[in-house]
Amino acid sequence: MSSLPSGSSSMNVKFVHTQVPTPNNIFDDMPPKEVVKNHLRPIFQEHCELCKKSNTSEESPAVRLRRCGRCKLVWYCSKKCQQEHWPLHKSDCSDNPDDAELRRIVMRILAQRLLRGFIEVFCITSYDIINTNHRPPRSPKLPYLLRIDLGIEPAEISKFMEIFDQQTEVDSNPPPGMVQVNAITHSEEYVKEYLSRPYRKDSRYVEESVDDNMKSKNGLPVMIMEFVLRGDVSSSVSVFTSLTPQAMEVARKRQPYTQISSIRGTFKVPFSADSTIE
Repeated sequence: MSSLPSGSSSMNVKFVHTQVPTPNNIFDDMPPKEVVKNHLRPIFQEHCELCKKSNTSEESPAVRLRRCGRCKLVWYCSKKCQQEHWPLHKSDCSDNPDDAELRRIVMRILAQRLLRGFIEVFCITSYDIINTNHRPPRSPKLPYLLRIDLGIEPAEISKFMEIFDQQTEVDSNPPPGMVQVNAITHSEEYVKEYLSRPYRKDSRYVEESVDDNMKSKNGLPVMIMEFVLRGDVSSSVSVFTSLTPQAMEVARKRQPYTQISSIRGTFKVPFSADSTIE
């Protein structure tokens, strides 16, 4: 990097489109989506919200799943299952663009089974839930809680860098954005701070895998995900859900992940909480 000219306090820099380093053919030979599809996607596949049938189930014939035509967030194997599940789904089903921004984002994140699966495995690994007999004693009153900080960043990297460098002012027509997971926090200090806040009923979303007493229906621990947008905890959304047997199995096996880099190619990384969320 060259130094600034003498007497200069700043330098105008123009950010342009970034370019993938060579060799580019790595993405042609081994697309990341194929690695995901063949190894992890079947584990956290979409399923019917009522009967839980999946289009990859080995226990029953493959079924064709269809999304809810209104919210596009849940799946059903038949009209019958959709109608029977409607009393439970009604309060969460909406196509109203005036719904709270964070709630819409959270519902779309929850609809991504693969992403949810990784978050579950991260929770299990971070809290060492598998090794219950070997971890330090933990108060039963402290829930397994994750704070997931979200941001809305410009989808175009060059626009992001211009804004970051303060060369572009945000006007009434902001550029297209994308949801970015900025951080995931887990610690006893954070859990205690969360529990000390005033209760807000409208900020909690309890999934049907959790009963009225906040206990898991499948016997596995309950996980709480607190979604925070732009650092504003006063309007966060907390989701209460049960950990799944599939996520427990992935965490128990601790198999290394396959990563693909345009520079290093395809390689294995050891299983850990950090590599899971990466």
